[in-house]
Amino acid sequence: MALHLIVDGYNLLALTGWSIFSRRGEKADQVIQRLAAEFGSACAVVSSDREIINVAAAQGAFVMKAQEFIGKLQGPSSVAPAVLHKELDTGEGLRPKRGPEKRGNPRKLPKALRQRNRQLKRF
Repeated sequence: MALHLIVDGYNLLALTGWSIFSRRGEKADQVIQRLAAEFGSACAVVSSDREIINVAAAQGAFVMKAQEFIGKLQGPSSVAPAVLHKELDTGEGLRPKRGPEKRGNPRKLPKALRQRNRQLKRF
């Protein structure tokens, strides 16, 4: 898997090996959009720019916002382990929160979230 950093500017820093510089007169946004169109679903785009996210998602690329990416790099927070060991409520004596017309497993995530989690695992 190759990692590329797309940088605005021509001949700035010499980060050889994994950086791509936009050409003179070209913006980094255009480079990212071109690469997303070229690689399609075989690439992942990390950006907080709505335009880039929309174009990359339309091309089939896996899209992640910058804040989410930073969170994944930092790993789970220190609060998470306490939640993992929380005692489960049996739910006795509580009436259901869902109406009687609802069907299906209430603990199952919606289809869009399950698909996003599968993509995230591949990433």
